[in-house]
Amino acid sequence: MGEPSAIYSSSIEESLINPSHNNKIKARTRVDPLLWHKVAAIFGIAGLGLGTYGFHMYHPQDTSFKQVWNIANLYHLTHTAALVGAPLTRRPHIFGALLAVGILLFSGGCYTAAYFENKKYSSTAPFGGFALVAAWASLLF
Repeated sequence: MGEPSAIYSSSIEESLINPSHNNKIKARTRVDPLLWHKVAAIFGIAGLGLGTYGFHMYHPQDTSFKQVWNIANLYHLTHTAALVGAPLTRRPHIFGALLAVGILLFSGGCYTAAYFENKKYSSTAPFGGFALVAAWASLLF
């Protein structure tokens, strides 16, 4: 077996001799923008499931929480649809991450508050709303 320094130096030599070796390393470490399609698929499945649950099975004692659930689902599905377009943006990872965090914090907080019928669980919603606005604003730059 070779010494660790020999492995390291052979890697450096390979990159000097074969410049395409550097591109292979960079390609492996770069995150694929199409990752956001997979995230959107997961969020879409969750959004449809939560919407179906909210329509057919969710019957809160305080009916105002039904509206909270519906708003959570509307924002969840709307921004999930936008997430599909993340790879087309100038900075797909910023846009995608802000949308994902926004959906989780805003819709997640609203779903949780509605499910437990307790507004204290909605404390993450304003941060999620800010993340959603920031995602859309990121398209300006």
